[in-house]
Amino acid sequence: MRLVPLVLIAGCAPVYVPNMVRAPQLQAPGDVSLSAQGGMQGFQLDAAFAPARVLGIRAGVHGQYGEVVRYGLVTTGVGAYYARGGLRLAGWVDVGAGYGRGRSEITVTSSNSTTTAVYQLEGALLQVNETFEIGWEDEYFAAGGELRFVEHAVFHGPDSEADEPIGDITTFEPVGFVRIGGPSVKAQFFTGVMIPLRNSGSVGVPWPLLGGVGIVWDFGKDG
Repeated sequence: MRLVPLVLIAGCAPVYVPNMVRAPQLQAPGDVSLSAQGGMQGFQLDAAFAPARVLGIRAGVHGQYGEVVRYGLVTTGVGAYYARGGLRLAGWVDVGAGYGRGRSEITVTSSNSTTTAVYQLEGALLQVNETFEIGWEDEYFAAGGELRFVEHAVFHGPDSEADEPIGDITTFEPVGFVRIGGPSVKAQFFTGVMIPLRNSGSVGVPWPLLGGVGIVWDFGKDG
């Protein structure tokens, strides 16, 4: 009977938090895209640049700070993009590193006593993202989605209660977004899901629903 509470606690103490939208919708060499977002997965800041035709580079910071989850990840990536009319296509590979801590507790009350159990996972993080981006963009409106596969590993530290020194999780994450505004600045709304494909070791299972709002700044585009 003691196994069930421990499993529930582990599921509520994740050291992986899915990224928010990272879809710069690059159009041509010289394009710059900046974004700031907030939502169920904390906050995220991203920047992307097209140094040449087809080639894109980007970087971002993602964080969440609370009693249950404290998480920080810095990412950088390279990709290839294609734009024709309003159509936007891109493929990206991103790598990231950071630190995560998930902490949870559960109180079990019986007729004789009350017991509180605390479970914590923490350690250094390493992540690899493969993302396919598809969408449509015009001067005042944009919409699209990301299909991404994420490999996320945690190297457990001395304060982690994991059974193994390294835990990892593989996820599939479809995300959709809508942007409304002017030629350079648009408000963004997004939602998606996180689907675990494999979970080996102690990583914890994050909340499966993604959602939030943000602002996107685009510079250098033809409109």
